[in-house]
Amino acid sequence: MFGKSYAVALTRIYQVQLPVGSYPVEIKADGYITQSSVVILEKDKIAEKNFDLVQKGMVITLKGVYFDFNQATIRPESYSVLDDAAKILTDNPKITVEIQGHTDSEGPDAYNQRLSEKRAYAVVDYLAKVKGIDANRLRAVGYGESKPIASNETKEGRALNRRVEFVILGEMEQK
Repeated sequence: MFGKSYAVALTRIYQVQLPVGSYPVEIKADGYITQSSVVILEKDKIAEKNFDLVQKGMVITLKGVYFDFNQATIRPESYSVLDDAAKILTDNPKITVEIQGHTDSEGPDAYNQRLSEKRAYAVVDYLAKVKGIDANRLRAVGYGESKPIASNETKEGRALNRRVEFVILGEMEQK
């Protein structure tokens, strides 16, 4: 290795001095999915690369994903949140995820189940067709009203139950 290397275990900030060029970097940590990236170093510039480590079973609620009322049409104000989800997938090219659709308890159970499935598929379509994520890495599942995280007795609780979650299933099998 070239130059000086500094590692601070408590902050998990690592600094290295290297000549100009491109360097492959692999991040490994117990219990987390390995990440690979390339860091490009330019003359007289400091390069910084942040890694958001993910682990199997991690659940990320995609706060700010909205649909038209009783529809699976994604509202435009949701795109930035979905773009952040796509970045996680891009930064972790080996992971597979389950996109979960959830509803509140208003309306018939069967209707809510179908709506949650359609919404999960709409998110998968966005990630695959708009953001270019391999559809084989994505699984859409609707849970309807079966997994509430708040009471359906209040307007606020129902709003919390209408959500999309992003669950890390693991790493793709190597072929």
